[in-house]
Parts: sequence; structure tokens; C-alpha cells
Amino acid sequence: MRAIIVVFVAFAFAFGGVADPPTPPFKRLWTFCPDGPILGYFVTGERICYITNTVYGAIRLSNGTPLWSVPTAEGNRVRELSLFGGHLYLTTDSKTIEIRQSDGAVVEKSEIPVSGFTHCNGLLIGSMPNAAYGAVSAKTHHVVWKVPSGTNKLITSGPSDPPILSGGKMFAAALAMVWSFDPKNGRILWTYRAAKKDAGTGGLAAGGGRAIFLGSDGQVTALNARSGKRIWSILSDIDPSGAPFLWSGLVILVGREGRVQALDPATGRKRWMTRLSDKMYDAITGPQPMGNKLLVGFSSRLAALDSNGKVN
Repeated sequence: MRAIIVVFVAFAFAFGGVADPPTPPFKRLWTFCPDGPILGYFVTGERICYITNTVYGAIRLSNGTPLWSVPTAEGNRVRELSLFGGHLYLTTDSKTIEIRQSDGAVVEKSEIPVSGFTHCNGLLIGSMPNAAYGAVSAKTHHVVWKVPSGTNKLITSGPSDPPILSGGKMFAAALAMVWSFDPKNGRILWTYRAAKKDAGTGGLAAGGGRAIFLGSDGQVTALNARSGKRIWSILSDIDPSGAPFLWSGLVILVGREGRVQALDPATGRKRWMTRLSDKMYDAITGPQPMGNKLLVGFSSRLAALDSNGKVN
């Protein structure tokens, strides 16, 4: 099955499958179909940069015309394409490099010893070879600090996903662990271990004084962002297919069977649940905020939800 990028008036959205006519009031402008499934994308200026399993490329926002496409080295899977401080970074299984926005070419001597990173105050912070995690200068690409594996006996590996910045602190998760650290030096502020050691991580969100952790078993836990103490924990009614998402004063969970669920961040109480598809394995993708609406993709379609879970 091929992936597509469909651009509607005032919004670009990527998802898999064959395009169906969009639901009004959206008007389709153009469709772009690369050779493989789209793993990620973002809009920068007049370009949409995207990645698949085998290439990374850019297309023109106004009409979908391909600008450039670069194949990745054999056996070196692309993990992430990101833009920080006007610089475009490509993360593969083995390294991170800077590439030019104009043609996708690798910037000379730009290899960076960090992956799955987040930008904070001129630093790129994330997983690092031979360490749990660390930071490099976005300007010089030199290591500024790193936390060796085993520094904390509970943290045995780097973050599963890029750490999250909220309230001047970083939040990360790996396996059944969640922790917070100081982005200036990597100092660990607190750690939290899920009740089930083998629960794994389904994703993390942070904001509003809370860190929201989703276990791979569907358990959703809210932690105090300052102390790491548990505020509440509930088992989701849906089978989550992505990390939790904070939007409009709600904790949003997206799942298989076309379901979207909203929780109260203060109590964990379910506020609403919307089912957009009757197909058992129809996973919701996204979500993406647009003004006071939340856009999600499913079955190659696009739906806009309001803060009450109603389809608009």
C-alpha cells in the first residue's frame, strides 16, 4: 500500500492508503505519492520535508512538485527528520547528520553523536552512543555533557523517544521508567518506575505541571512534573496506537478501531470517546491541532474534532 500526502486549504496532513474525497469544508489542492509509507513530515517555509523507509525528500507546498529526494544508505534506516534553528537534521539508526534544505546534501563534517533528540537552548539532547543520554552543541556539534549508562541504577538505557521539554525541565521514558532531568547538565531530578516492570512505554507527554506516561499495556499515569509523584493512574478503554497528546485542557489518546478518547488531566476521568470507524484494525494517526480543532487521520480520511469530541 502506498502512502500519500494530501494538502487541503490551510493545512497539510500525511497518512497511508488511497485517498478518499475529503469531508467538507476542506478542499483538496493536490496529492503526492512517494514510493513507500511516509514515516514523518513537517512544513518549513514553502517546503514539506518527509521521510520514508528508503528516502528523505522535499516537495513544494503550493503544488506538491518534488524538489529533491535522497536515498538512504542500505541497511541504515531513517528514524527522524527534524528542523531546529533553521538547520535540518536527519537521524538514522547509527547517527545524526545535518543536511541542506536546498538539495538534501549532507553538510560536510556535520555528524552528530546524538539521536532521537530535542533542541533546548542551543543544545541537541537525546540518546548517545556509550551513554544513557547526552547533549551536543547545535553550533559546534561537540559534546557538552553526557550521563553514562548505570549512573542511576534504574535507568539502564537512553530514552525510547526524543525527550520532552516543559517548564524548563526535560522528561524522558524508556522501558517502564519515566524520569526528569536538568537540560543544562543532565542531572536527574526524579525517577518513576511503573508497577509492571515489563510494561514498556507507549509514549510520553508533558505540560500543565504534569507528565503523562502511557504504558504499552494501556495504563495511563499522570505524574507531578516537579516531584515525579503519581497523581492518578487508569487503564484506557481503548487500545492506544500512539503517544498521549495534550490539547485544549485534555489528555488525548488515539487508538485502533478508529477511536479517540479524552481524559481530564487533573483526575484521569474520561471526558468523552469518539469512534470514527467501524474497522477493527483502523488505527487513528496524528493528531494535529489546527486552531480550536483537532485533526486526525483514519482510513485515508481526515476528521476535525472539537473539544467535546464532536466531528466537524
